Parts: sequence; C-alpha cells; structure tokens
Amino acid sequence: MSDAAPPAKAAPKSAPPPPAPPPAEAAAEAGEAGSPADAPPPAEAAPRPPPPPPRPRIASGSVAGRAAARPPPAEPSEWPTLGGIPVPTTRKFLGALPGHLATLGDVSKYITSALEQHGYEEVGYFRYADGFAIATRPERIGGDARPTPDRRWPAARMRAGEPKSLQDLFEVNGQEGDRYRSFVFLCIAGGTDVGLSGGAQQTWGLWKTGSANPEGDALLARPVGGHRLYAFIYELAQDKGGRVLVATASPNTAAQHLRAAGLAAFLR
Repeated sequence: MSDAAPPAKAAPKSAPPPPAPPPAEAAAEAGEAGSPADAPPPAEAAPRPPPPPPRPRIASGSVAGRAAARPPPAEPSEWPTLGGIPVPTTRKFLGALPGHLATLGDVSKYITSALEQHGYEEVGYFRYADGFAIATRPERIGGDARPTPDRRWPAARMRAGEPKSLQDLFEVNGQEGDRYRSFVFLCIAGGTDVGLSGGAQQTWGLWKTGSANPEGDALLARPVGGHRLYAFIYELAQDKGGRVLVATASPNTAAQHLRAAGLAAFLR
C-alpha cells in the first residue's frame, strides 16, 4: 500500500445571508427589542393664545364716530389780521418807541404791562400791516373820562351753555345813555399808512374776534425797525335798539382820555 495521504476534502460553501425582512416585520422586531413603557412620552404642543377681543363697532354717523374720525384741532400760529381800523372818536400819535425795546414782543409787553397796572386785563391781539394792534375791553366812563368805579365793566352778554369768551367780554350791554370807551394801541413801522374805515353811525364789533393769547404769534420775535405807536380812542353808546355805536366826537381829547385812565406814561 502506498503511504500517500488521502486528498483533502473541499470546504463546504457558506450559505447566502437571509433576505431582509419587510418593513412591517422590521417594525415588529424593533417593538420586541424595547418596551413601549421604556420610551419617553411625546412632547405636548404649547396651547395657542386666545384671540383678542373684537373692537366695538362705531357707526360712522354717530357722535362718537365723528369724534373718532375728526383730527385734533390745530394750534393757531398767528393772531387774526385786521384789514382796516374803524374811524376812532379821537386819536393820538405817541411817537417812537423807547430805545430799550428790541423786538415786537418787547413792545407788546410794554403796552400790556402799563394796561394791567390800571385794571385793563382783558385785551384782544391782532396783526396789522407790519405790526400789531391791542384793543382793551369797553369800560363805562363818566363826564371827566375817568372809569366809573362802581360800574366800570358792563355785564357781558352771556349765551346760555357757553363759557365766557373774549367776544362776550367785548360786548356792551348797559343802559341807554351810558358812556363807554375802548382803547386801541397800534404799533406799525414809520411810513405805513393806517387804513381807516367806516364813518358816522358805524357799529362796534370788530374787536370781538381778537386773540386772547399774548404770545400766540411768531411776529413777536421780529426786531423793531422804525416802528411807531398810536393810541385810538373809541367812545361807544348804545341806542334804543341795542346797537352799540361809535361816537364821532368827544368832549375830551385823546390826551385827556389817556390821563383819566392812568395811562399818562404813554404821553412822552
């Protein structure tokens, strides 16, 4: 017998890997690997905020609707402008302004300070030409042109339900035969003509539309440039029909009116 070793046997062929399980089976196997109790609970969604309350509906024609739609009132930027000045009962040219007055605002304060010292606290402010005018509230006066001490200010015609206004203060409401007076101080540049209007039997009413705000106009910042000062005096009387008329003549001169009112400081 031969001593040769027998031939080696070939290694058996390895079996192919099993096919992948379908998705449904894979999900089942995954469920067996971990218990549902061991998995974290799903996060809860945050609650949505409640919707805002509905706005109340306002009818467009109602008072509240008109008030909501109306823009805020604009602040007035200047005093009312006078197109002309009524013919006065008498008048006086007061000359150039004191040298220490640099602006028209200084002139305005100069005039009103003198007026306030003698009881003229309610005045009306106006633009006129290149300057301004200041009118005093009508007052009762006697035969000597002095203010009547016990009945100086005529009762204003107050309208029911309305607050007192500058227009009410400038009304004249007294007895027939009463004598009234109003001063108008005019500050304009030299060479400017004063446009007087009206004449005999003219009625009083122009000054009711004046501004009561002493600082309500940008022109007050303008420098004084050759401005002059005038005093116009209006004597007023009320007829039987209630009309307030401007007298065309006076037994007193303009200087007498100013002195009787305590305003002699303007006579320089």
